Amino acid sequence: KKHENGSRAGSSGFWVSNPDNVIINNHVADCGRFGYWLAFPKKPFGASKDVLHTDGQVLAPTHIPMDRFENNTVHSCDDSGFMLDRAETDEAGSTSEIKYSPTNTGRQSYSSDKTVRFMIKYLSTWKNGTHGVWDRGNRITELGIVSADNDDIFFSGAGDDGIITRSLVIAKSLNYNKNGITRAILPNAFATYHHTFEMTYNLVIGFELTPGVPSGTFSMFDYYLRPIEKGQIRNIGNMLINSHPGYRDQVYKNFRDNPEDQDYLTLAGAVWDPYGLWGPKENYIVYDKPFYTYGLTTTEVAPGAIASGGVSAEGPYYGFRISRLNNDNTNYKPWYGFVMTRRDQNMNEVAQFRLETKHAGEGVLSHMKHAAMHHTGIYEVQFQDDPPPAKLEVTISNMLDDSDILLMSFEFSGGEDAVVTLSAEQDFLYTKVNSLQALKDSDGETYWQDKAKNKVWVKLRGGRWVPNQYKKGWEEPVYEAVSLIID
Repeated sequence: KKHENGSRAGSSGFWVSNPDNVIINNHVADCGRFGYWLAFPKKPFGASKDVLHTDGQVLAPTHIPMDRFENNTVHSCDDSGFMLDRAETDEAGSTSEIKYSPTNTGRQSYSSDKTVRFMIKYLSTWKNGTHGVWDRGNRITELGIVSADNDDIFFSGAGDDGIITRSLVIAKSLNYNKNGITRAILPNAFATYHHTFEMTYNLVIGFELTPGVPSGTFSMFDYYLRPIEKGQIRNIGNMLINSHPGYRDQVYKNFRDNPEDQDYLTLAGAVWDPYGLWGPKENYIVYDKPFYTYGLTTTEVAPGAIASGGVSAEGPYYGFRISRLNNDNTNYKPWYGFVMTRRDQNMNEVAQFRLETKHAGEGVLSHMKHAAMHHTGIYEVQFQDDPPPAKLEVTISNMLDDSDILLMSFEFSGGEDAVVTLSAEQDFLYTKVNSLQALKDSDGETYWQDKAKNKVWVKLRGGRWVPNQYKKGWEEPVYEAVSLIID
């Protein structure tokens, strides 16, 4: 079949297309592709294509609960030791990314009371050609995994409500280089999974920093969903021995070889460090640039700002994202470019942050357009589409209480009278004042329109904020995003 031939193909030790099996106490080595390949398709193929579930309909393996997978060993395979992904899509053996989502009905469901947790217990996975574990699934618990000497991120994939816990992750065991094979760069121990997984009470050994490239314990190349990233709060109780917490990537991995694409997208501007892995506890890891660090005393992340990709700075930082311009409903996936200028309290320009316009479908993830703002700055936003908008909606995050104050201006048509609304649990109208100075002197929740310069100035204040964008339980109290509408 196609998955056994051609590029990045070959035979696996176990190829399991039906989850209704018990897989225990097996030892797999030296396979041409994966060790254990759990490839659960949306429907069966081959001789099993007409197999029915108990409801009388054709079986949907991707929603059938797995019985047991524990006490298995895999090593020395050409690809990932454990692969839960790339299920078949046709009789020829084509495969695609299919998320495993077991339910108690065996059918697709978005209800949490119908989803079933799947456990990978006591797997040993080492010296594989890529990942130790790759999983794409919902409600996976990986318990007591031993992973060593692999050649790509040791735990990687995608999913929701996952747990990686009480595992031993060793970058270089005493068995490393016994056969003359070494690695130029040590990979990360963990992908972040956009923090849909929590990683707790793991022992991480020997994940050193390689300056300028993804390395260390946590991979940070996929911090593109949010302008402020605070998900490290989920990763409690991990012990790092001779391990760097993680290089602060400045370039999304898919565009590392295409610098021109960096004009159109960005990673999170500020990453919260709640447990002090990178620097002082509850600081933020930011790029060592004036846009993020002006006027602040920063702490270098050892062994230095350039080597680690960032510095530790005291926050808070607030998140900015365009949701809508004029009547274009983009559902939080803006492709508009913008220029954000940071000013000091005397209105002098400090630095600019710029992202060019590029539409979805042109090779760039459209939601990677956002910015992080420090509470001591004043920020002006200018959009790159002409003419100036007569309606706009932006998402602001991480302004958690009424002590969070921020002065901003937005480009807005001077031919229209602006009204500013905070879209929270109940819409709340901001109060109009008659000058920029009056705005500065106010307590916030106010605005001033400068028609001559096509600007609306807003003094934001937190404390009324309720979640509107981040829906998962752990995200709501951490981010508290809300919409600001100028119409």
